[in-house]
Amino acid sequence: MLKKSFLSLVLVVAAVCCAKADFGVSFGGSILSGKNNFDSIKIQPPGGGSYSLGSNAVFSSYEGWQIAVFYDIPSVFGLGDKHSIGAKLGYSDYGTCASKHTELKVGNPYTLAELYDVDADIYSLPLTIYYKYDLARKWKVWAGAGVSLITNEWNIKTEKGSKTKPEDKLSPHFDAGIEWQFSKLFGLEFNLGYLFNAKFRSGLYFDGEEIYNDLSGLVLNLAFKIHIF
Repeated sequence: MLKKSFLSLVLVVAAVCCAKADFGVSFGGSILSGKNNFDSIKIQPPGGGSYSLGSNAVFSSYEGWQIAVFYDIPSVFGLGDKHSIGAKLGYSDYGTCASKHTELKVGNPYTLAELYDVDADIYSLPLTIYYKYDLARKWKVWAGAGVSLITNEWNIKTEKGSKTKPEDKLSPHFDAGIEWQFSKLFGLEFNLGYLFNAKFRSGLYFDGEEIYNDLSGLVLNLAFKIHIF
């Protein structure tokens, strides 16, 4: 769904932006930080009672790739060529995050009482509006904000069967970055952002706690840019 939406929007932007300004594409790597409680083990020793290991939230990072289109309009508000307003639409794929939740009854012999396998496929469609300033002939800095349409697709396997549960969320973000444009056509860009309100709940409970994936946090991108015109 996100891939089709991205391609449709790219075609619209390309059709509108064929007269002037700076239009191009970028592609590179992306790292998304967050936290989850994916991996946990519940142990039931002889004599009753139980305790859990690893059920608390841990910080995680998700590595993936991103492709984007951008469009900059220079000389905004009569401030000169060094100032511009731009928009960037991207598509990010962070792959699959996997985990296992195990309940182990300790006795003689050891018995495996319960096993949950949980995968989460993560995709993002970020749209950012930003202000850019040319520091020097080859260096540019920018800052902006926008929203990201994020898909967290749960793939849950339990003793009772398996199910897929896709969930979409609109999450606001801030972004800032710097670009080294080493030629008229090519450049390298690094940007740092922060994603808000991106917590996804699986609906699956383990030891009384719902399994979740919270993608709120820092986003880092390093991209190669092509300035088409």
